[in-house]
Amino acid sequence: MTIRRRLRRNTHVKRPGMLSEPCRSAIASGNVRGASEHLADGLDGAMEGYFWDDPREARLKRLTLLSLATLVDSRRDQLLMLPLVLSRTGNVNQVDSAGRTLLHFAKTRRVARYLLEAGVPVEEGMKEPLLAALSAEPGIASFDDDIPLAFVDLHGHEPSILACVRAISAERSPMPGSAVFHESHWHHVMPGDTCDALRALPKIHQQRAEASIRITADLVALGNEGRLAEAGRLLMDNLGVFGAQDRPAPRVEMSLRTALRDALEQGRSDHVSRLVALGADISTLCYAYDIPEEGGAWRFARISALGLAALIACEAFGGEDDQSLGKRSLAALAHMMEAGPAGGMHAEGGGTLMHLAHHPDVARWLLEHGAPHDVPDLAGRLPADVLPSSIGRLIEAHHLSKTLATAKGEVRRSGRL
Repeated sequence: MTIRRRLRRNTHVKRPGMLSEPCRSAIASGNVRGASEHLADGLDGAMEGYFWDDPREARLKRLTLLSLATLVDSRRDQLLMLPLVLSRTGNVNQVDSAGRTLLHFAKTRRVARYLLEAGVPVEEGMKEPLLAALSAEPGIASFDDDIPLAFVDLHGHEPSILACVRAISAERSPMPGSAVFHESHWHHVMPGDTCDALRALPKIHQQRAEASIRITADLVALGNEGRLAEAGRLLMDNLGVFGAQDRPAPRVEMSLRTALRDALEQGRSDHVSRLVALGADISTLCYAYDIPEEGGAWRFARISALGLAALIACEAFGGEDDQSLGKRSLAALAHMMEAGPAGGMHAEGGGTLMHLAHHPDVARWLLEHGAPHDVPDLAGRLPADVLPSSIGRLIEAHHLSKTLATAKGEVRRSGRL
């Protein structure tokens, strides 16, 4: 029988007033400038008490900032928040009150590899084999099920990401990671303030390291002179930077997939065009989207970038706030349709773009731009079968108009003959 080991806890539960909601919010929303500014306050990285809300999963509580950052980078298929937090506070060897290491919060191969490189605890001798396995093609089984790879939590569960490299479950591999894009493209595909904040991270790290070295020298001098009270005050005033020279530098790997989603949600159609030119995937069903409704939400578990743009446009036109977002979303959709066909499956279950067009303005636009309306989903339903009756009438009128135009053309051709 294989014995799975767990580690001793090295975090502590929150103390009143010691948690930072602004920092949690900045990390969770991907606000790099806000996260960087709040982390400068010397927050305790080993303190549990933060939470993570995901509409598709149960709310996670009693997280540290590092646990939260690991979840965020996993969701966004990037490296940004986790390296940023680790460059300021906390420890990669963290074990929380549930016995979880940071690897328990990693949901992508990219994040898992980063944690292994940074020194997250795993079974002895397993770091390099795991790095190799997580760098291999998805679906390859590298380890039998009875080989201990990493430490388990209090419930005996190993990190779920490791299921993708085991023989018994290699088919449950997470979606292949998205390609990243070079820093030279940042200003072409992201807002300028975001780019400036990203480029400032290495300089801030260097400044913090230099300040820490000076403070350490001052502390030694004060200690040698017996001025312990002054040394204590100096240390307390500079806890946020003390030891910065020993921390890993920030690291940024921005995902094309996530950058495209951000651009679509914010209606940055020019950035969408450039991301598509860089090779962003517009056809794979790799996005999820929820449209809030009274009493719940209309949830799409797997849609393409084209499908996402159509849904965003529908929601924008159907709301009372930013109608211009709908127009910008259609402009983004036009850019993507120039790079790939509007036909085919764009939603789980075989849905086409027309199956998603639940607002008349979007349905009309898609019809005018050649989106097929007569292709059924995997259940055999046509768009008119699942959309509101008003859109069904639009489809019928469009079909009739095309039929009449075709008939007139044939009559003219026969007359010439």
